[in-house]
Amino acid sequence: MEVRERLQAALEGVTPDTWEFICPQEPPPEAYIVHNPVLEAPGDFGDNAPQGWTHHVQAHLYTKGGRQGLKQAVLGALLRAGFQVSGIEGMRDAGSGYYHTCFSCTIQEEDEEREGTGNGKDRD
Repeated sequence: MEVRERLQAALEGVTPDTWEFICPQEPPPEAYIVHNPVLEAPGDFGDNAPQGWTHHVQAHLYTKGGRQGLKQAVLGALLRAGFQVSGIEGMRDAGSGYYHTCFSCTIQEEDEEREGTGNGKDRD
């Protein structure tokens, strides 16, 4: 399963209102999650080729009301799916009234998990 599919599946367990990049609903729901890739970095080199990749991603929780329960649910879902959470930042958007909680995460992908030849040359 691709990293973004794995992330989507994990976060949909918290709320079905989960999308990649942006919320398509207008007005947005009371609570929703969007996620985005940040960086793919090669690692674990062998035979002059990367043997794995580190994916840096963010998950953004937006809530109108209390967020503590959903914050803990997102954190648990990310950890159960194999993501390492490196930071959580909270902020409030006074204009929209939403609380925004940003989860910065990484996950390792071994080269065998990639489609094709396994040498990373067939990457998206």
